[in-house]
Amino acid sequence: MMDDLTSWLQSLREPPFKILTHGEDLDGVFSGSLAIAAFNGEVELEFMAPDESKNSMRTFDVTMDLPPPAGRTALFIDHHASNSNLLDRADISIFDPSAPSSAYLVKISLLKDYSPSDRLEKSVDFVSRVDRGEMDENVAKFSVVIRRIFRTRRKLLRDMAKELLEKLPSSGDDLLSLRIFENEWRAVEREVGELLNWANILEELRLEKTALIMDLRGYPGYIIPYLLYKARNSSDLVITMTEGKNSNIRASVRSSDGSLISALELASRFGGGGHERASGMLIRESDIENIARLLGERGISIKVISPAFQQESF
Repeated sequence: MMDDLTSWLQSLREPPFKILTHGEDLDGVFSGSLAIAAFNGEVELEFMAPDESKNSMRTFDVTMDLPPPAGRTALFIDHHASNSNLLDRADISIFDPSAPSSAYLVKISLLKDYSPSDRLEKSVDFVSRVDRGEMDENVAKFSVVIRRIFRTRRKLLRDMAKELLEKLPSSGDDLLSLRIFENEWRAVEREVGELLNWANILEELRLEKTALIMDLRGYPGYIIPYLLYKARNSSDLVITMTEGKNSNIRASVRSSDGSLISALELASRFGGGGHERASGMLIRESDIENIARLLGERGISIKVISPAFQQESF
């Protein structure tokens, strides 16, 4: 399939190929790494968030780990079930919601004969496990760094994608050994050191039939992966809220296997999407009451906490 797809793309245009991928998580950035390998470096790599990609009128040769843009894409590679209604935006789709990650789909469709194959296999498996939510503290820190770079200097993610391809990481320790990490994490500590300390209280919470909502409006959204890691055992359903564009609220949702409602079901009710246990949505202030009502119908109360105020239960 690799030769068929690359030959097909080359018949459409001369390289460099315009590649669009998700810039807010490891799966998206590593998918970019694999695209660099698949096309021998002859790529123009660009990073977007899902809402940006979905509404973009630009055209790309390959789109990965994102909704295909409204402006169309030649090749679409993705595993998010919530993007199934957008396949008509692509000429060819490699789309499988049962796949463990987009990086996995890129590997099997474009890099079957890549060497070193064993190291690549281990690295893709690691990225897939992270994308499923299997995260240690080092992975959480690296995810924060990815999001901070995405918010401040997206072009630097191209360097990160190249270094990931060089290192082919298979652990959180490998991620923290990347040259790009140390200086970026120091900047995080300078900017949100107090918030990192506040996160320690999340490890002490144990809530039953209660959703934990972290209201983080006024704080940098890039810190979310670290806070979600710290809150991993606090509740079966965790929601974070940060400021979005046009008075919207960006909400990230995580659910455990024991949750009375999945992250994807909740996000889908409000126009969002993602994975079964890890999803996101853009909501309005008025939607918070609607979320509380929906959860109440499932027998779930909510507890709102924030670094800015005391806990509130509903």
